[in-house]
Amino acid sequence: MMYSTVIGMWLIRVIGVYVLGIKLDMGIVGIWLSIAIDMAMLAVFLFFRFRKKIADISNFAKNLTSK
Repeated sequence: MMYSTVIGMWLIRVIGVYVLGIKLDMGIVGIWLSIAIDMAMLAVFLFFRFRKKIADISNFAKNLTSK
């Protein structure tokens, strides 16, 4: 999870703040929009990661009960 946080904070959020807030002259709205985009992308990433972990746990439990 640490890598997803680092990528989100330094790549998505900082670049987004620069582009939306400064280059497109959106000001504070662009900054908050960049934060929202970062959080949404992180939520999607963590959702799929959570589903994978649940599947791994389920497969592990099936292997325990089948023996």
